[in-house]
Amino acid sequence: EFIGWKASLLMLVATTAAMHLFARDLFDAGAVRGGLLSAGQWWRAFTALTLHWDLEHLLGNLGAGALFGYFAAKQLGNGRSWLLVLLAAGMANLLEAALVADEFVSAGASTAVFATVGLLAAHTWRTRRGIGLPGWREAAPLIGGLLLLAWLGTEGENTDVLSHGLGFACGAVAGGSAATRRGARLLERIPQGLAGGIVVA
Repeated sequence: EFIGWKASLLMLVATTAAMHLFARDLFDAGAVRGGLLSAGQWWRAFTALTLHWDLEHLLGNLGAGALFGYFAAKQLGNGRSWLLVLLAAGMANLLEAALVADEFVSAGASTAVFATVGLLAAHTWRTRRGIGLPGWREAAPLIGGLLLLAWLGTEGENTDVLSHGLGFACGAVAGGSAATRRGARLLERIPQGLAGGIVVA
């Protein structure tokens, strides 16, 4: 159900941007721009996740996000999983802005998609450890996640490979942390509804 709300929110932002319903260009106001993030406009790390260059860009991210988000929600719950994805993707955008030129511009939810893949891979791997599986089978979730990153995260002429890689890495850190005893206890203190509300806000 929450995936439907998230998809509806992205469609609403896309429609608003396409119709120019506000006096200001939403891409100018909310896309990742290296120099502006470095100057303190941190919110762009999150608002950029809702902006897409065209319909193909939007639909691709909606489809992949819904698929991987479904499995993340099964493991961690709707609200908590998406909160971790949002924080990981935002951190990835902040890191990227620190590494690229000031004129660099980026937008789209693909960073969040690969943060979800990283979250799933690391969380599954961490929770499988110690159950007696052979080394390669224990590491299978991480291997699978990296293969998805290599397959889906590097194709296309204008693909932001750095953003996808950082999204995966930040998601993996979030997923691995959430699978620890301390991380799981901390996450359980956040009600699913509150976590979901923060994501939408």
